[in-house]
Order: sequence, then structure tokens, then C-alpha cells
Amino acid sequence: LASWTVTKSPALVDTYSTTGELGPGTDPELADAVLIASLKAIAEVRRAKDLQVYSQNPKIVKGFGWDYRVSLGIGLHMGWAVEGAVGSNRKVDASFLSSHVSLVSDVVSAGRMYKCPIMVTGQVHKVLSGKVKDRCRLVDVVKMKRAPETRLSIERAEAVAKPPLELYTYDINDEVVQAPEGHSIGRVMAGTEVTTEAILARGARFVFDVDQDIIAFQQGISVEFHSLWRKASRHYVNGMWSDAADILKNIQDIRQHDGPTEALLKYIDSQKRKAPTDWD
Repeated sequence: LASWTVTKSPALVDTYSTTGELGPGTDPELADAVLIASLKAIAEVRRAKDLQVYSQNPKIVKGFGWDYRVSLGIGLHMGWAVEGAVGSNRKVDASFLSSHVSLVSDVVSAGRMYKCPIMVTGQVHKVLSGKVKDRCRLVDVVKMKRAPETRLSIERAEAVAKPPLELYTYDINDEVVQAPEGHSIGRVMAGTEVTTEAILARGARFVFDVDQDIIAFQQGISVEFHSLWRKASRHYVNGMWSDAADILKNIQDIRQHDGPTEALLKYIDSQKRKAPTDWD
């Protein structure tokens, strides 16, 4: 669990306790940087030679097969948490406790179902900068069993309806980019013509345009694919499941083995392509 504090402003705390939204005080630059850190972590794990050797250990091969690879599943969410030391007189750990922390675990599990290494909740997606937001894909709108309440007050939390949760992903392919000689883990790979000063001056959004890992991750993910997906997603959310299924079939011709497409199509077909009567 990695966490960052958005702000300790009393005004923001009051705003969140009233609306359930972390609006004022949230920084797109910070949200973009968190997504970049997640993408770079995946890139570094993929090219780590010591992890490749570990995957070929006879004991690992015996238990998981020759195709096993160490991988990361990442869930990004934003909400409130209680920070403190939790434990006993023998062992104490710094911990964060809240329903939002529990939700992140569910979001990561959803990523395995949709075969998406990175899952981003709507709360984070709203804070991303415009260009980065456009590169994310709305995978599904769900009601999680442990979704956090919109807290009007602690006493009334039980009476507040749990809102649907938007789940996005930042699509990445299986590319493994070889790092240049002298590369430091986690550093931006932007080529010699782009200086650190230029990156700092132009902000996190600029990294999405120059980092070779991030550029390679989205190669082959076409505009046509995103356009068709948006149409299918819109039909699905609006309960027009037969139309959504037809478009999802077309998407499979463009991008085979796409996890969200397979998951949604499987679910729609299991319901005979008809949305439930209480679908809202």
C-alpha cells in the first residue's frame, strides 16, 4: 500500500465530510505523477533480469510452469483514511484504516478479472489532467460489496446509499523496453535530447509524451479501438446490451484477447444480452 496526503486543510476535510468529494486542494500534477510511478514500476519489473532468473527457478517452474512471470497488479484510489500505529506491545506497524483502503484491495482483484495491470477508480480519474484522463478507458461501472459510503456524517453513514464505482484502466501492451546503459531504476527514459530541467518545467503530463516505457506501452492501441470501446461502453451503461455486444464482437477483431472486452461480453451473454429490469 502506497499512500500520499492530498492536504491537511480543515476546509477540505469539511468539504469531504459534506459531499464525499475530494475536490478543492487536489492536484492533477500529483495524480499524474502517481500514474507515472505505477507505469514505471511495471516497466522496471518486466525488464528486471534477476526476476527473470527467479521465474526459471526449478521450484517455481514446478509449481507454476514455464510461462510464469513476476508481475504487478495496481489499484489507484483516493479517499479518506485514519493514519496511526496499530499492533500490540510486541509489534507495532504504521497503518491506514478505512473502507477506502479495503476498497483498493477489491479494485486490484477486479484488475485480475479484467486482465488489466492498472485499475483507476473514478475518484482518481476525475483528478487526472485532461490529456492523461483521455488516455484512460472506462472499463465498467460497478457496485462493490465494500464500496465506501458518501459520508454526510459519521452518525448517518449507514443511511447513505453506496454510489456506483467507475473503474478505469490505462491500457498497456506486453512490451518490454530495454533500458539504456547507466539507467537508474524508476528514472524517466526520455533520451539525451530531453533534460531533467525541461521535464520539471513542463510537469508530469510531459512525461507521457517523452518516456520510452510509457510510449511503448500504448503502441498498437488505436484510435479506432478507443472509439468503438466508448460506443460499446455507452450502450452497456445505458442498458442496450445487444448493441453493446455487437460492437464488442467487432472490437475483438481489432484487439484480440482484450481483457475488459472478454469480461463484458461474457457477462452480457450470460444474461442473454438483456439488462436486468432494475438496471440503472
